[in-house]
Amino acid sequence: KREGKGRMREKKGWRRQGLRCVVLCVATIVLVGMVGRGRGVVENDGTGEREAYCAEGSGPFIHYVRIGKAGSSSMVSWLLRNDGTAHLPSMYVKDSESVLTLEEEKAQLGKIVSQVASKNERLVRNGFLRVGRGDGRESSVSLWQYISLLARSIGLFTPPAQPLRTAASTIVVYQHAFYPNYSRHGYDQPSLFTMMRDPVRRYLSQYNYWRTLGGEFGTRVRGPEGRSLDDCVQQSDSDTVFSCPTPNYMTAYLCGNGPPCKLPPDRASLDLAKHNLMHHFDVVGILENITLTTRVLSAVYPALADKRPITQNDKRSNPTVRSGAGGFTISKPTESQLRRIKSLNSYDITLYKLARKKLQQQAKKCGVLGSALDQLSWSTII
Repeated sequence: KREGKGRMREKKGWRRQGLRCVVLCVATIVLVGMVGRGRGVVENDGTGEREAYCAEGSGPFIHYVRIGKAGSSSMVSWLLRNDGTAHLPSMYVKDSESVLTLEEEKAQLGKIVSQVASKNERLVRNGFLRVGRGDGRESSVSLWQYISLLARSIGLFTPPAQPLRTAASTIVVYQHAFYPNYSRHGYDQPSLFTMMRDPVRRYLSQYNYWRTLGGEFGTRVRGPEGRSLDDCVQQSDSDTVFSCPTPNYMTAYLCGNGPPCKLPPDRASLDLAKHNLMHHFDVVGILENITLTTRVLSAVYPALADKRPITQNDKRSNPTVRSGAGGFTISKPTESQLRRIKSLNSYDITLYKLARKKLQQQAKKCGVLGSALDQLSWSTII
């Protein structure tokens, strides 16, 4: 009888010790999470809270997702400008402005990874770029990486930002293409950023720009096939019409490739685009506040830290639009047309408002929201 009681006490002791280990592990994870959370600004996108770190970008390279007619010319010019530091390596990738299948996306991203590796071998040699093994098995990760990924996947904490590499080991890829999901194809996700613009102004800019182009497309747009602005604004937000900008164009970019993304976007596309904007882009800049945007980019990416911020005087626009090439005269839209454009681009407006809030919070965290001119001004036509 005494032996039985002893065994029971021994079992209880093991149970208590096991429980202590579990509690200790959970407490450690929570504690690390609290330390990480202390460095961020909480944002709420309606689907849950997340942390906005000032220096979160830690991918193997920087991928600038260029949204058409949203300040991409000014941004590329700034990225490639030499402000007295080592020239930042860059790489233009062929544009792909359509929703790809997952197989098409995998092939495209595989080419980008190969091009990056060939242009800057140091990224591969230092282990910053993890290429798929090709044998169907995942690459190995360290114990800490495994614990971090596990804790993050169940929402216990967001790991603190890791330090970025220097300009010598950083490369910028820029491309007109929808949100690239590298991780689902076995690659490390790069640091992503993009630019957004007042959706109504972006829509009008694209409409006007197409009508100033040369070549076959420009000729067709200005010919009998081309639609007037009044015709374009009467289209449904679920249809695409030749020579008319696609409704909710920026939503399609932020959604990405494969289901549920589609062109034009629907509600499911909007939900995924909102998630990607809040959780997968280090920075979402605003063209109407491009000076603040470049300050935030310089804070998030130390490789860009020595670059002078863009001012309103530095902004570039396409010369064809300025000169009215092709005999096309840019006319001012009516109030009725503006209301219809806003209705056609309601998803874009939702994301634009979310992006402006994220940028302002991030700027505060980075300590670059210094002057009254940096406060986001919404005296626009939205």
